[in-house]
Amino acid sequence: MIKSSVVAAVLFCTFTLCQAADPQVGVAKIDMSELEPLLLEQAFAKPENYEIRDRYVASQERERAFMSGDEEARKAARSFGFDQFEIKPIVEDLAKAELIVLIEDMFGDRYQLIINDGYGGGILYTSIAIPDITPNIRQRLLKDRLASQVQPQETPEQDTPTD
Repeated sequence: MIKSSVVAAVLFCTFTLCQAADPQVGVAKIDMSELEPLLLEQAFAKPENYEIRDRYVASQERERAFMSGDEEARKAARSFGFDQFEIKPIVEDLAKAELIVLIEDMFGDRYQLIINDGYGGGILYTSIAIPDITPNIRQRLLKDRLASQVQPQETPEQDTPTD
């Protein structure tokens, strides 16, 4: 979680600096929590998403029942609790897909990077390639570890002068 926040912050700073040099490069932020209900309403209106909508609505009803004080409703909801974990990422992806369509329609190529301003958010949209330099850093760390193992360790005996 911290990793994605750090990456997003670094990318935001990098692209902000690039924006000062090149007015064509744009960075924006969006609060996805504010837009998600409207994006889902639009996505769920499409016939191809009716089944997902029905599963999501049922999942939300079970969650409300679980949070209620009625013990019978809580027992029934508990038996279907794992559906929430399965459906949530699918629904989030639907909302993001709707957002990308809207961004491209409304702004064209004005923004090349859009970041979620919400807690723990990350990159929502990018029209530029973001390279993964993890293998390069891993290789450097392994190389440094190997180099430190190969170098002879200085011992206190070597440092003391002998008569």
